[in-house]
Amino acid sequence: MQTIYQNRYEKLVTHYKNNMESGYCEKHHIVPKCMGGTDELENLVLLPAKAHYISHLLLCKIYPENKKILHAFAAMSLSSKNHKRKMTSKMYLKMRLARSNAMKGVPRPEHVKEKLRVLKTEIGRASCRERV
Repeated sequence: MQTIYQNRYEKLVTHYKNNMESGYCEKHHIVPKCMGGTDELENLVLLPAKAHYISHLLLCKIYPENKKILHAFAAMSLSSKNHKRKMTSKMYLKMRLARSNAMKGVPRPEHVKEKLRVLKTEIGRASCRERV
């Protein structure tokens, strides 16, 4: 049985596979590479930036336990010379939550754990001072 998210994802991909968009577009793997997708043309579609964002959000909802899918969505917050992305705070929050969920259970080196402990302690002290 397909979920509403799977249906929406398939409709979105099918629409842009059949209707070339003019203007800025980004390459999207229909079946994600982490799930066995390839770089073959049948598995690629050009999506406008907003549709690309939505497709990755839908994939996160379809596969909420797939850490690679979550990482891919979180990576969309990054910009490069080829991808100039503008995002709202709501979009940024969703991406950061996806990244946080993807990192759950990932072992971290001791020096990273210590850095996080120190940072949390310093932030805690600063917020206590502000309240006084």
